[in-house]
Amino acid sequence: MWNALKRALHKKLRSLRILKSRWIGKLKNGPVFSLEIFELILDCLAEDVDTQTLHTCSLVCKAFVEPSQRLLFRTLIIWDWDLPPAVLFEEFVRKNEKVVGYITHMDYTVGRMCSSGRGLSSQNEQHTIQSLLLLPNLQNLCIRNQDSSKSPGFVYDNLFRHYLSTGRLTTLSLSTLDNVPILTILSSPTLQRFTTKFCKFKLDGTTLIEPSGGCGLVHLDMTGYTIPVAAVLSCKQLRYLRLSSIVLQSHPTHSSIFTPLSPSSLSSIETLGLDGNVNLADLYNDAKRERVQVFPNVKHLTITTRDDSFDNTHVVSQALSHIRSLESFELDRAQETPPRIANGNLTPLIPIEEFLQNLPNHTASLRKLVFTMQSYGYARNNQLVDILSL
Repeated sequence: MWNALKRALHKKLRSLRILKSRWIGKLKNGPVFSLEIFELILDCLAEDVDTQTLHTCSLVCKAFVEPSQRLLFRTLIIWDWDLPPAVLFEEFVRKNEKVVGYITHMDYTVGRMCSSGRGLSSQNEQHTIQSLLLLPNLQNLCIRNQDSSKSPGFVYDNLFRHYLSTGRLTTLSLSTLDNVPILTILSSPTLQRFTTKFCKFKLDGTTLIEPSGGCGLVHLDMTGYTIPVAAVLSCKQLRYLRLSSIVLQSHPTHSSIFTPLSPSSLSSIETLGLDGNVNLADLYNDAKRERVQVFPNVKHLTITTRDDSFDNTHVVSQALSHIRSLESFELDRAQETPPRIANGNLTPLIPIEEFLQNLPNHTASLRKLVFTMQSYGYARNNQLVDILSL
């Protein structure tokens, strides 16, 4: 693993034009030294990073130390399996205050052997969290919970809310967590990318207050349980949106907490991926009532359906009629004829004919067309050939 890190750092330095052949050029006023010495310095840094070690390295090339630190300590990865990570990281922070400022990415995993998964019940865990709050330049935060039976409360009360409020966090990724405060996330003025996998959301008990500069989220990828579709509508600068739910929505979309609820908020989306379990009927009805177009600027559209999905056929078909210049369209598990309706509003597979009738509008711009389906008749196949030949 360390050899891989050295190779990656070596490649990075070469891209910065610091390396020339087998020699490293001058860094500021430092001396020239060979790649072998460069590797020895890396080995020394990996073994024990403390003030004395860094001082020893500076004797070889003082100007080399700071660029190396910035590359070596950019990402922090913590596996909370046991107590040692708590003690080690606290000691590291205490001895290397300057190095901590270089960390911009943190990947925190809560494991099955975590001593207390439901809060700060031990002094050692308290020290861990306090240390993790001392990263002044953190921009990318990833939190994973590998024990679905536990939901670590400290994640939200400390790590989560702290870095959302610092004004530097731009990327947030959450996996297998309960009670994710979706409104707090969407209220962050600096957050640009948000990804969730198998998380459950809560509404914080407050109304979403849009920042003065507007929500800056441009990339939203939500996979898992119930998707709060109405919450998505508050993100007016989205360029990438993918919604995929493994179970049907069982509660309202809470549209009443947003004033106003406007589908025109989604007009900036260029890449759109929708799963059949995401119910877009309310969105379509709001759009029709307000006389606005649904997803007019989408360039890349992916629709995935499965058994017992919501019937979004009319919604997406209507979107296709409003999209100005579609470049790629992927439809998974379509069906030639409408199947039997179950429970009044559920249909096993989406019929394809409503999509095909709108595709001729995009023959000039379409570059990619993919259909993956279980049943597809010869007559419908001829229609597809006619469309592609236009």
